[in-house]
Amino acid sequence: MFTPRNYQYILKQFQWKYAIALLVIALLSLCCQIHIQNYLNNQYSDSHLINYAAKLRADSQTMVKYALLLQEGKNYRTDGKDFTNTFKQWTATHKSLRHGNDFLNIPPNADKMIEELFTIIDTPYQNMLDAGNEICNILESRNVKDTIMLKPYVQQLLNYEKSYLLGMEMIVFEYDLTSKQNIRHLKQVEWWLFALLIICLILEALFIFVPLYHQLRNTFQNLMESNRASHEMASRLQKIRSDAILTGETRERKRISSEIHDGIGQMLTALKMRIEMLENQEELKGEMLADIREMTVTIVKETRRVCAELLPNILDDFGLKSAINELQKTVRENSKLDVSFHDEIEEGVLTKQQEVIIYRILQEAINNAMKHAHASHLEINTETDAENIYITIKDDGIGFKVKIDEIYDGQSSGIHGLGLLNMKERTEMMGGKFHILSVPGKGTTISLTIPYHIN
Repeated sequence: MFTPRNYQYILKQFQWKYAIALLVIALLSLCCQIHIQNYLNNQYSDSHLINYAAKLRADSQTMVKYALLLQEGKNYRTDGKDFTNTFKQWTATHKSLRHGNDFLNIPPNADKMIEELFTIIDTPYQNMLDAGNEICNILESRNVKDTIMLKPYVQQLLNYEKSYLLGMEMIVFEYDLTSKQNIRHLKQVEWWLFALLIICLILEALFIFVPLYHQLRNTFQNLMESNRASHEMASRLQKIRSDAILTGETRERKRISSEIHDGIGQMLTALKMRIEMLENQEELKGEMLADIREMTVTIVKETRRVCAELLPNILDDFGLKSAINELQKTVRENSKLDVSFHDEIEEGVLTKQQEVIIYRILQEAINNAMKHAHASHLEINTETDAENIYITIKDDGIGFKVKIDEIYDGQSSGIHGLGLLNMKERTEMMGGKFHILSVPGKGTTISLTIPYHIN
């Protein structure tokens, strides 16, 4: 069986494990998201570079086309402007693609393979650059067509164009290859992250959800067993309570029957014999009448005493305090037990049912003190607060070794145990608490805590 502390400890362990599992999953998700964002940025950069590399290749072809048109001289002025603009774009794009350009959002090249390819096309590029610059100088310095001076530079462009285009095609291919490698790497990382996530979920299931399922199932079974045990215990306690009440009533009937038989019955028998003797002995009539009168008075007193023990009229008429005082007086007159009573109970705070039950408990305690404890003094103290009445019954008798389990479970076979069980059951009938402390040779103390109203 698990205690509440064990349940709390187990729950805290599961909470920590679940928190750690959620943290790991959150970190994996965060890493995956960061990696995807980085890839998207890289992919955008790769696409940007591929577009510019393709544009650079196209610009070189366009530049050569305008150079050939200039050589023909049909639209010299227009073709000259188009060549100049294309040449400047081609030059700027080549430098930006290799060395970076913040304005165009092109980072400096860091790929060794691409840098080697740019190095390979350095010669074609430089020759085409020189030829282009010369063509631009000719166009700026002469206002008239001079196709003859342009011819060697146009030829120089044509000679190196093929090598440059081949190199740029390799550079575009390398950019595309790098982009594909990045995609493959991203897929691998995503698969690894997915595998880690699956592993985390499996571990979470193995070490959190499966144990939690078993724990909940065991808890539910324990609750069902506890519920079944509580029903059995309730039935057992009800049987014990019924047996104790029945035993107490039977014992009380036997005691009253014995007192009536041994006391009142014998007195009535003696009275009957006296009356019969009175019929035959006239000379002793006066003396015998006096004896009969005295016996009649004694019978009346004994009858009243027995009736008072059953349920004194004073309890109904004047309440618990007066009934206890009368009980105290009766015990002093009929035994050697000295009973002291210190009362702080206010009138009207107890119901009639509570008063009757408390009176019966005090009767039982006094009877135990006289017959079993052989006490010479018994003290009854009562105290109150806003909610409860506290009654303490203390004697100076021989005491005994308290076996709580036997007394409270009704397992004690002795009259003393049955009396204590009756007192406990009556206290609990009022929603109160019963406690006993007894030490052999040092007497017994019984403490009752009783709420003002019966639940």
